[in-house]
Amino acid sequence: MIRAVPYTSLWIGVSFWALVTIGVVGGTVWELNQNYLFAYFSQPAEAAIAQKFMQVSQGKHGKVYTPCLVYQYQVGATVFHCQSTVQNNTYSTVAEGGEMPILYLTGNPGDNRIELPSEIRSVCVITWIAITASLLIGIGGAFSINYYVKRNRLNRWLLASGMSCRGTVSSVDFNLVGKAQTRCYFLNFDFRDNQGQTISGKTWYLKPGTETDWREGSTLPVYFDPSNSKSFTVDLSSGLPGR
Repeated sequence: MIRAVPYTSLWIGVSFWALVTIGVVGGTVWELNQNYLFAYFSQPAEAAIAQKFMQVSQGKHGKVYTPCLVYQYQVGATVFHCQSTVQNNTYSTVAEGGEMPILYLTGNPGDNRIELPSEIRSVCVITWIAITASLLIGIGGAFSINYYVKRNRLNRWLLASGMSCRGTVSSVDFNLVGKAQTRCYFLNFDFRDNQGQTISGKTWYLKPGTETDWREGSTLPVYFDPSNSKSFTVDLSSGLPGR
């Protein structure tokens, strides 16, 4: 069944998609820019590891342990002190009092990256995840919006120019929705098209409290495309159901 999406809901959805897209694409651009800067505008250095420890936080299923390193490196006369979360392999590889390779930006020496295999792989993975998320959200959102806009146009055409008939309610049913298991009622119905074929369908969810207006055998207005009767909609705003 072709259901129209209210324009308010559609514009809220478009606005939300735009904000999410801007955020994700912005994060991806920032990550790519950082990769570019470290690739072409950085210098190598050796950082002294002052401390390694496990940062403890409370997760959903218990305590979460995150490996961290405290280290320092010197650029000119300036010593930079840093603390960073690292991969488990990196944590097990290095030792307190030892050294590890890093890259720092020439234009901003305080900005650095640990140059160990696990950290390099982590940067690559994050970058590809960001790119993939940007493409999926951007392209997927655009296709979804276009789909619902077309459905709204088709719904308006069916109501204005489609062939009309009366459908017969076969049952009033419900789904349990959400954590509260709220009953959301809908109608199952049948109608005959212009070729005499019986088509079955169901409505969208009824407004709360209106489910008692309907019963088996009630009728409702159906509008369908005479050249494709499986493309149809109903008008539940036209008043009380027929008996």
